[in-house]
Amino acid sequence: MDKDSVIKYVRGLIISSAIPLTIKNLDRDYRTLEGERIPYAKLGYRSLEEFLKSAPTLNLTQNSNGEIVVQAQRIEASAHIVDMVKKQKPPKKLKRARFLKAPPPRTWRANNSQKYYDKKQFTSPRVARVAHNQFVDYKQPKIASKVVVPDHSSFSHSKNLPPRLQKQTSQNPPNSSQNSRLQVTYDDIDVFTKSNTAFAANTLREIRKASLEEEEVNNSGSSRRRMITQKMSEINLERDSGKLITPKMPEINLERDIGRIITPKISEVNFERDSGNSSPVSDVTPPPVSVPEFALTNNPKVDLTNFVELYKLGKIEVSTKSVSTKRLNMYTCKITIGSHKFNSYPEEFPTREAAELYCYKQALEEMTARYGKSKSLFLANDNDILKRIPDMLKKHNSGIWEWQLQLDYSQRYNEQLPEDWLKIVDRSPFIHVQKIVNNYTLKYCRPEDVFQKGIVFMKSMTISDVSVPANTVRLDDNHKTYAEITYIPSANEIWCRQIGTEETEAHSQMISSMEEYYENNLENLHAVNINPKGYYVANFNNNWFRVRAIEVNETNVKCFYIDFGDEVTLLKEQLYQLKREFAFCEAQAFVCRLAGLEDIYEVSQDSQTLEEFLYRAVEIELAEETIEAENQIIPVYMYDVEVGSCINFDVMMLLDQEYATPIIGDSITEICVSHIAENGDIYIQVSGHGHQRLLQLLADLESQIVNDPPTHTLQRITKADSQSKIYLGKYHADGHWYRVKILDWSPDENFIQIYYVDFGNTEVIKVKEAVLYPLDKLNDVINNYPHQAVRTRILLDSPLENIKSVLTTSIPMNEPIIAKVTGYTQDDDKIPLVEFFSRPPKGGLFCINKSINMANDIKKVENTTINKKVQFSVEKPSVKFSVEKSKNVPSGGQLACPPLPEKNAYFEIHIPFAVNPYNFFVQPLESLSKLNKMMEQLQETYKDVTYSPLTLDKIEPGNIYASRFDDGNWYRTTVIKVIHDGSISVFYCDFGYYSNLTLQQLLPLNVEFLNLPYQALKAKMAGIRPSHINWTVENCDKFKEIVERKNLYSLVMNIEKDQLYDSDLVLELMLIDTSGEDDINIDEYLINQGIAVKA
Repeated sequence: MDKDSVIKYVRGLIISSAIPLTIKNLDRDYRTLEGERIPYAKLGYRSLEEFLKSAPTLNLTQNSNGEIVVQAQRIEASAHIVDMVKKQKPPKKLKRARFLKAPPPRTWRANNSQKYYDKKQFTSPRVARVAHNQFVDYKQPKIASKVVVPDHSSFSHSKNLPPRLQKQTSQNPPNSSQNSRLQVTYDDIDVFTKSNTAFAANTLREIRKASLEEEEVNNSGSSRRRMITQKMSEINLERDSGKLITPKMPEINLERDIGRIITPKISEVNFERDSGNSSPVSDVTPPPVSVPEFALTNNPKVDLTNFVELYKLGKIEVSTKSVSTKRLNMYTCKITIGSHKFNSYPEEFPTREAAELYCYKQALEEMTARYGKSKSLFLANDNDILKRIPDMLKKHNSGIWEWQLQLDYSQRYNEQLPEDWLKIVDRSPFIHVQKIVNNYTLKYCRPEDVFQKGIVFMKSMTISDVSVPANTVRLDDNHKTYAEITYIPSANEIWCRQIGTEETEAHSQMISSMEEYYENNLENLHAVNINPKGYYVANFNNNWFRVRAIEVNETNVKCFYIDFGDEVTLLKEQLYQLKREFAFCEAQAFVCRLAGLEDIYEVSQDSQTLEEFLYRAVEIELAEETIEAENQIIPVYMYDVEVGSCINFDVMMLLDQEYATPIIGDSITEICVSHIAENGDIYIQVSGHGHQRLLQLLADLESQIVNDPPTHTLQRITKADSQSKIYLGKYHADGHWYRVKILDWSPDENFIQIYYVDFGNTEVIKVKEAVLYPLDKLNDVINNYPHQAVRTRILLDSPLENIKSVLTTSIPMNEPIIAKVTGYTQDDDKIPLVEFFSRPPKGGLFCINKSINMANDIKKVENTTINKKVQFSVEKPSVKFSVEKSKNVPSGGQLACPPLPEKNAYFEIHIPFAVNPYNFFVQPLESLSKLNKMMEQLQETYKDVTYSPLTLDKIEPGNIYASRFDDGNWYRTTVIKVIHDGSISVFYCDFGYYSNLTLQQLLPLNVEFLNLPYQALKAKMAGIRPSHINWTVENCDKFKEIVERKNLYSLVMNIEKDQLYDSDLVLELMLIDTSGEDDINIDEYLINQGIAVKA
């Protein structure tokens, strides 16, 4: 049995116990169920406590007595989700809407949509752990939005969909992505026929035209923008005069200490000046600036030298290093340009020139990408900078390098940032500028944190070389969009990516370019220093993905797919540097939750049914008018694009079926017995919210029926129409209404036999008198709710006479007990064969099956040997016997029998173990000291033994071995029967316990421990019999309480052979407790308590 199975058993035992379980009691109960102790050692743990602590669903605490108590975190497999779906999907053509509602429409809403919930419960722990942030663009008519609402949707045709939603045709462009995750196809999906016509009519051309018109309107009222033809780091324009000055980088007043902020004090910040109401940019347009073009010579050394000199990037420092190998010397090269460093490592070259050439080429490629002359751009003015850059920074949660922000700004707005743009943005109270070594990082300051702007956030910010902007979910005027589900771990966490937008189209093209680029440049792009929160490119299953590192270990990195939402653990060798051109597009994955399903968020985390919604194209509708906070998991309604059904409703119904279906698996299950049939079939109900919620639903429906009977639903019941139908019928015994179905009809069709599907019982009623409401016309949820009665059979050694009476007496009805499935019947019905366990009030487990088997065996003996007494010789029986000739193996095995008293003699005893007045064990008190001494020697001898040398062929019934019991002590053990190496029946011959052990639990017993006779003698009370048919569970518990582990006097009334095991002897005793002031005759006490009567 693996660890998960053991933990499942342990959790079931803890949850089913009415009292807290200590580690010792838990181990005992597990042994009662499984026949062995909790196998912590086999699972690699040094102690049981260590094993239990390793289970995240178990808690260990200490009680007032200093004992360790084990508690379980109960995980409800709940069916209370039907709260939200009852009466949601009723039948058609019903005149009265009291019991009927229409099928889920396109604008479906849950019944509990107005219910108040604590918003904290909507935050998925996983989303918080991966530090995901996202934004939503949508229109708020009454409250000014901080974001721009797109006037039109760019969702036009399937050609705008990402590759895995495009139809696979021969017209697919040749450069489409080869990424398998991006090529999940959908057959016969017509987005337009399933979508809003007006929404789909907006073509991409119209959108672009509208955008250009809007840009012209916006530009008409602003200051003129000047065209420049070289990078702004090379020139300095005085904005107020338009005068051209020497292209020299001015001194920026930045603190040189690492971590210091360049902003003035908050009291010096002029909010009115920085609000964007005025512009320091002159209306005079300067003349164009002519800059010499940079031309490549195909010589990397010459080209890099010219490029650095042209753009005044500093001095080039080159150093080479010799690396000695077994055969020859190899060389590596390092180039430093200002703060930039380039290294040919891990590549090695046979000559210095080859190493330098490689490093020059690498440096040239990197420097031209960062500082190369851009195309002619407008010069950004201060107002636009102060307005746009904070919004850009919001999307970089960990900050961004200034050089990347410059490039991103130019690419996004087609404008060049001025030379002193850092001074400009530092005037904003919402931008935090921090110096790290020789570079600057920028981070967004939230308005509520404005007075923290001048304080060092952290002395050394850990951000990646490049940063990927967070996702923005862009909704249309109706708060809707189209998306694809990419990962769905729960109803509270559904990851999607938009489809049909310009952003997603640009992303698809970028992924195609990224795949081609990394396939051709693998050797030079391996990530060397991997930092948490850093962005990288991952190669997984020969596909390329953008990822963010979450946890970094020695060899592995746990990564978050920023475009899909799921996680993966990769080797460090699988991660590569993310180039800036592939970091410009936003992270595509955004997370939302299914609105109206708040009650099932927790239970949906364990559901397997959610996987069938993966990769579906859906229409998403915002479920709330406003999003209260950034990064909030978005509440949505989802509609399947292909079939139009509401996914929120579908998930409810599927989880309803999954969690409300009563299942008794291979583990233990808490159940209630609802009915016992005449043939011994036992109908059970699995305890849990599934059953409880059905009862609540039925109670609500019954209340409606009583107040306003739906007589319009009644119709004449016929044999043809009633097949497979579920009705609501009244049970004559208690007057309540329950679900029933018709099992059989009488030949004249005047009587029907109905079956209560949630309880298992049946009854026959007259058709004319039957009032049966068709449930499909009252409540579709209750009609389709899984039947709760599960048919089982008890596992017994032999058939019972009058089985229903015996089972009804022995098994508690309508009370929680434990069921363990041990097998199934061999017929076509495959009915579970079950062992039932009850919990006595003082704890522990009581096996009902064993109790019934024992009572049945005793009854068989009594029927065949009434008043028959066996002649007994006072002489000590011979210890020599042949196991083969004996009917049964004696409990004492080959050990000698202890001296026995004569008939009618007093006998001082100790009772180590008791089951009931007809079955307990006694030890001779006079030899108890010898037993204790032998036990001490046994513990000392075997204290360091951990391995058994025995093989199965060495185990013989009747032989005596050593084994360790649940309490950790070693005992002499008689082998009774060998079934297989995993199941050997044994008897602890000094204390009276039976058990099942494995081969590895038995050890050879040293000869010196065979001298003392066995000490456990079978005994029974004389002169009494049970007051009922058998000794009840309560009778047995009471008897154990008054005699177990006590020293008593006894009067030997008779000694006879055990009728079940003819090699054993049974002492018939009268027990007397002399420990108090007055002697107590136990037999009289039992009679006075109503437990027994005189025989």
